Amino acid sequence: MDLDIRTVLRWLIIGVIALLGLSLVGVLVDVAGAQLQLVLKAGAVVLVVLLVIRVLEGVRSG
Repeated sequence: MDLDIRTVLRWLIIGVIALLGLSLVGVLVDVAGAQLQLVLKAGAVVLVVLLVIRVLEGVRSG
């Protein structure tokens, strides 16, 4: 393998692009994790509300 300046620069640029891509993936994972927690909390609230409505309907019809 020839280690001229063009080859070294090419690999440095590829390395920088790879590091930028990895950091972007890390940011996306952090954002997705926060969104997932929010969705899970909202889903739990919806399930509790539906359960309460079902119990109240059972009391009214019984």
